[in-house]
Amino acid sequence: MKNLQQDKQGVVLVIALMILSAIMFSALVLSKVLIGEVKMSLNVANVAVSFHTAESAIEKALYYVKYSSKVSDNTLFTDLQDASAPDNLQYIDSGLTMGFDIIESTIDAQDFIAYNVSTSSPVHVDIIDPAGKLDAASIDDWSSGGAVSYNVDWQIADCFPNHTTDKLEVTVNSFDADFANPETEKRISICDCGYESEQCKINLTEYSIANNKYYRFIFRPLDSEIKQLEFNLYEDSNPIGILSETNIKVSGKFHTSIYNIQARIPSITPLSNAFGYVIFSEEDLIKDL
Repeated sequence: MKNLQQDKQGVVLVIALMILSAIMFSALVLSKVLIGEVKMSLNVANVAVSFHTAESAIEKALYYVKYSSKVSDNTLFTDLQDASAPDNLQYIDSGLTMGFDIIESTIDAQDFIAYNVSTSSPVHVDIIDPAGKLDAASIDDWSSGGAVSYNVDWQIADCFPNHTTDKLEVTVNSFDADFANPETEKRISICDCGYESEQCKINLTEYSIANNKYYRFIFRPLDSEIKQLEFNLYEDSNPIGILSETNIKVSGKFHTSIYNIQARIPSITPLSNAFGYVIFSEEDLIKDL
């Protein structure tokens, strides 16, 4: 009987230890969950602050875009990405816990990209001097004199087999210095995508253009929405980017959180309206057709 009582006590002790271990384990798991939740809450706040910090850097860069165009000195904007430049907008507070950095500030983006282009909302891009000068000398700023061409890389969701014959209309408006010799060309390309592909054939939208004109390209799908459209210029088959398409990349920091923002805008929006004052039509007194 005595041994049986001792055995029972031993079993009770083992069970008590197991229950205690389970409680301690549960407490540890709960504490880790609570600590994780607290960290997540703190990180959400850090992300929000880093986002607003990056947004502030975007706003400052946009101010320099307008100001540099106004004074015809693009270096005031392009130098923002140079840490050694006097107008650099890198800022880090004394505690190294908050700040922002201008990673990229260019007036010649690598390409022009648009998404979800509908039949009722065409997109356009201008090739024009970012300094805002309309003269013969500034036209050559975007080309060194070689043979210039462009292509349009476009995609349609679920293209094959229902949208293989979808068409893209490309309207090209151009004029010489001081608005002389305005011209309009319309080109229609058929997607002709392959089996199980969303990619339209690029070689159907490759054309040559002059290197001494200002241009506006307007892209309008005629049948269904274009998932993605990418446009680029080439000189002697080498990509030269899109002059007057400003590209801004910034990074905002707060404690352990880093938020990156990228903005793409026309470098000289007011001067882009120049195309609205040129009559691109053979008809009399008709504008913007």
